[in-house]
Amino acid sequence: MTSKKKWLCSVDGCSFNDRACDRMAGVTTNPKEEVKFIKESETGAHYCDAYARWMTDAYLVLQSLETQAGSANMTTGDSLLTPAIIFELLKNRVVGQDKACRSFATAMHDNTILREIRSNPDCTSMIENNGLRVSDLKKSNILIIGPTGCGKTLLAEEIVKILNQPSFIYGATAGLTSAGYVGTDVEQIIIDYFVEVQRWMNSKTPGSGENPEDVAAWINQNGGTIFLDEVDKLRASSGGKDVNGRSVQERLLTLFQGEHVYVPTGREKGSPTVMIDTTNIQFVMMGVFEFAEQTPNSIGFGRETKTNTSTNAGANIATEGFISQFIGRIGFTINLRQLGKDDYLKILTSVDGNLVSVAEAKYQCAGMVQGTRPFSIVFADDALELIAEKGAELKTGARGLRKFLNTILEDIDFYYLDLEPELDEIYISRALVAAGGTVIEEGPDKTFRKSNKPRLEQVETKLPLLLTAPKGKDS
Repeated sequence: MTSKKKWLCSVDGCSFNDRACDRMAGVTTNPKEEVKFIKESETGAHYCDAYARWMTDAYLVLQSLETQAGSANMTTGDSLLTPAIIFELLKNRVVGQDKACRSFATAMHDNTILREIRSNPDCTSMIENNGLRVSDLKKSNILIIGPTGCGKTLLAEEIVKILNQPSFIYGATAGLTSAGYVGTDVEQIIIDYFVEVQRWMNSKTPGSGENPEDVAAWINQNGGTIFLDEVDKLRASSGGKDVNGRSVQERLLTLFQGEHVYVPTGREKGSPTVMIDTTNIQFVMMGVFEFAEQTPNSIGFGRETKTNTSTNAGANIATEGFISQFIGRIGFTINLRQLGKDDYLKILTSVDGNLVSVAEAKYQCAGMVQGTRPFSIVFADDALELIAEKGAELKTGARGLRKFLNTILEDIDFYYLDLEPELDEIYISRALVAAGGTVIEEGPDKTFRKSNKPRLEQVETKLPLLLTAPKGKDS
């Protein structure tokens, strides 16, 4: 299960042999293996054919997306992605949650399409000519249910990057209270979101978010998405003045339905305000929801009754501290499952941005930046197995796994830049992992060692987007 991805290419004669092409394209790292080369027609540079094929495939994927974008005749790139493409991009980052990724891609795309329809004069005219109102095209809020560490926050973060639209993840939901009580008023969510949309507009077109009226107009027309984390902590309490539960649910309900919130445009007291209409803002709620056994006739979402884990908890959410009106404003419910050992292995070795590849890049580049030499790091298969087992035991997801790996590498990080010049490889054995990261100085599991990999000089090379080989020739 060791990742086959390496950091440097060892193919002699390749014009790109100092780069990470084999890590991405699967180019051989065996210097004795016969490699075919192609020549780039304009510059005469040579590249091994495996890398050229990989670049060609990547170019064709990009070209197909650009073609699709051109035929869609829309002005924003986020709405050009289909649910299938969003799903593929999501599952490259979110491990073990394919079903949830598919449902989430569909739900988010549905709201994106509604946003585009509302802003398209031809669509609105057709709707009105058929006796409908544009306001009949209502948004669908989303509820994401899953145990701690299953990837709820990661799912939100990745969809924001993919859709490239203003989104805001509000992580302090548990601190919301009724107006007048110690805590945060619900209106603060909209104020913080306004600031985020302003930042997003400026990032796309410098200066476009400087006028608060323009920002408000964009939100009122297009909405965007607000993620509310830890919503399960808003369940109503059974006695006393409930300023954190039912009252907050009722206050959020007005935002879901559509409310005018007046947002100050400055920090000074008495600053002018702009009106934000929340009607078109999509709300995505996330939480653990560890409730009692479900019944198929409960008010809520989903009819699974096998267990009382959070992955099936939607079925009786209304009977466990949430008002039915709040539940009625949720159009999609998405269940995430608990991750297992195999999922943690994928997080370590195969998902985009996996921890092993990140470690390889870090140690390779750190030595170069420090002015010494690049280091390679090698993980034994059984070491990866043990790290994955620990991750499954902790049940804290990719963040917990990263924290555990950082603990394992702490001693190594302290010593490796001061090693003797001939030591340029770091070996992570099962014994080292079992010992909590204690460096092994002797024996077959020795942590710091000399590699047999040839040293390569760093050069500046620009890679052409599409490489083409002369027909009938390998040169």
